[in-house]
Amino acid sequence: MKTLMQYLLVAMFLFPFAPAQLKATEANVLITANNTMERNASEKATLARLKAIKLQTKSNLSKSEKKALRQEVLNIRDQHKGPSGVVYISTGALILIIVLLIILL
Repeated sequence: MKTLMQYLLVAMFLFPFAPAQLKATEANVLITANNTMERNASEKATLARLKAIKLQTKSNLSKSEKKALRQEVLNIRDQHKGPSGVVYISTGALILIIVLLIILL
């Protein structure tokens, strides 16, 4: 029992030096040639629309039309961005989880 308490004390003193944020991602995907594969029709259409907006002369548009174009571009970017999938765990929560795991296992 003494050694268990010693290990817990050492662990508690070492945890402040551990990173405070952990990233939980779905999968770490390497950038490969698979990223250059053909995109489906909806992605091609939205990319074509972005190119059309970029090439369009905006000097003769009204303020509301410019705002609508800007909002459309932001919506398209949000669609292609997808969910971030990042979970942040505080140091206290991490210590609590490890202590509970040690006790239960």
